[in-house]
Amino acid sequence: LINVSDPIFQTAVFSILFFVAIFVTVRRRHVDFEISVSLSNELKGVAILMIILAHTGYALSVNTRFLFPLSIFAGVGVNLFLFLSGFGLTKSALKTKLPCLKFYKKRFTNIYLPMWIVVSILLILDLVLLNRTYPLSEIINSYFGYFPVADIYTNLNSPLWYFSFIVFYYLIFPLLFSRKFPLLSIAVVILISLFVVKLTLPVSPDVLNLYKLHTIAFPLGMLFAVYSSKIVDIINNLKPLVRFLMILTLTYIFAYTAINSGVGKGIMTEQKLSLITTSALVLIFILKKFQSRFLILIGIYSYEIYLIQWPIMYRHDFLYKFLPASLATFAYILSFIFLAYLLKKIEKTIHFVVKFLARSRLI
Repeated sequence: LINVSDPIFQTAVFSILFFVAIFVTVRRRHVDFEISVSLSNELKGVAILMIILAHTGYALSVNTRFLFPLSIFAGVGVNLFLFLSGFGLTKSALKTKLPCLKFYKKRFTNIYLPMWIVVSILLILDLVLLNRTYPLSEIINSYFGYFPVADIYTNLNSPLWYFSFIVFYYLIFPLLFSRKFPLLSIAVVILISLFVVKLTLPVSPDVLNLYKLHTIAFPLGMLFAVYSSKIVDIINNLKPLVRFLMILTLTYIFAYTAINSGVGKGIMTEQKLSLITTSALVLIFILKKFQSRFLILIGIYSYEIYLIQWPIMYRHDFLYKFLPASLATFAYILSFIFLAYLLKKIEKTIHFVVKFLARSRLI
């Protein structure tokens, strides 16, 4: 853990660096008022930053005033990822019907391969550098993508509880989604999700609560995809002043529900407020006519960053030991981009080798 001696000052320094990086990379959007690929990546960038800052402020720092209030959005970040997954899968399915086997092959290859690479590297690093080992059951479960426990200080990579959760949605989506009856499909996904999280699942109570807390975000993204074209038409017909007032109102809603998040008031209340915060943020990003290339870049590598960020900061820290907390946190964000880039290169190399061997009939 890190002990930040002057957390408010360090938060201010980090905030200046962070927002300068965002604003100096701002450019006008090429496509207005819809969730394009670039806007989706921008939102993914926001989501992973929310998670990194929450982990840093509340799990890594002894003093939780460090990075506050930037550190309070972990749940919103998770909801954003689920929302964008539901949106992306539905938007794609509405355009092109993909057979189940092809869907599974594409999606599971995209998420499992980098996860296997990271898990393997972490096991080696922990053993060689820290003389740290893990139960065989945890190692086997990790390679299968099953993460039933999320102890942020003792597990191999505790944020991967989300991996098991998204695998569930990937499994049921092609089986349940119908292009002819999309709303019925969404309703069925919601009902099945609510039913499953009420079962006695073989996961820890904390992980089960996380499932319950984020059950609606994925189908909400599906719903948004179904009505996205109508939403774009409505926004296009609004006057600039009305759009500006909407952004101000949504910003207030976002800030209010983020601060008054309902934590400790029950899962239903917390989930409802988090979904309002998430929806407000998505609409703000749709309404604005500019985008940050810095956030887009982070979003492009957001999945790889998600896989590596916590074990590196907590167990293999190479920056907090030598830099002030503000500079170290910002440097970590830049480092994660570079490491995620290398990870993607490794993925592409493996894909290339496998395809070459397949074509050569060697496998």
